[in-house]
Amino acid sequence: NFGYYFNLGDKMDLALTGDIYTRGSYGVRLLSNYKKRYKFNGTIDLSHNSLRNSERAFPDFSVQNNFFVKWRHQQDPKARPSTSFSANVNAGTATNFRNGLTTSTQDYLTNTFTSSIAFSKRWIGKPYTLNINFSHSQNTQTKVVNVTLPQIAFNIQRIYPFKRKNQVGKQRWYEKIGVSYSMRMENRVTTADSTFFTRGTLDKMRNGIIQTIPISTSFKAFKYFTVSPSVTYNERWFFQRLDRSWDNETQSPLIDTTYGFYSNRDVNASVNMNTTLYGLVQFKKGWIRGIRHVFNPRVGFSY
Repeated sequence: NFGYYFNLGDKMDLALTGDIYTRGSYGVRLLSNYKKRYKFNGTIDLSHNSLRNSERAFPDFSVQNNFFVKWRHQQDPKARPSTSFSANVNAGTATNFRNGLTTSTQDYLTNTFTSSIAFSKRWIGKPYTLNINFSHSQNTQTKVVNVTLPQIAFNIQRIYPFKRKNQVGKQRWYEKIGVSYSMRMENRVTTADSTFFTRGTLDKMRNGIIQTIPISTSFKAFKYFTVSPSVTYNERWFFQRLDRSWDNETQSPLIDTTYGFYSNRDVNASVNMNTTLYGLVQFKKGWIRGIRHVFNPRVGFSY
């Protein structure tokens, strides 16, 4: 950890440190803290080490390169009330702390490293919200990496498209029709850390988009009954599919992956009717002077 410290002003600093060994192994590290008052603050920690084993003339000579990234970022809630961004990143090679030259006990004993980056946006005075997330988990024992990049959710809260802007007179039944919308997109992959930055990782990615539109309303019927019809429409988009067939010669199934744009959809409809009945029984004598009971009968149909 020999190095130099730089003062980069009132909002940021930088420390460059390193390790040097006589047989050629070395390590370098960059550590920076930054902060802008009432806006954000964070820390960046980048490290790299190269480990040399044995001598070049011997058959067991090897060179192992490791790296690790740590990033912490936090936004002040008062900076942008309608927007938030945060990051907590811990990612690198599985052997970085196992074979590291200068490793803390906590990092050495940690078997799983996780990361998360989150962004959210809401429009003030509008029914829209947007959330974008990135997540990562890495097991240093099994060397398996799970990454979700990205996960996007966009929602429109319940609105009443047929409602009159200037309400005059009694509200009509169709003005109570409410519509909302939600969209979720996800792309994830599970692979070994040694093959993460290869073409094979792209082939292993699983992704899709689902959109949901629920429509519902409620109104009075026959004075005493409440009728609540609803319809929900779901549509899914995919970018790969499995085509299955049977090979009569080998008596075995054949599975072929094809890439493109595919979709499917479904519709759920239902209608419910309910009411409330009240009953009261009174007694002239005794501690119990009356019993009040409530019935809520309900009948429904769904398809």
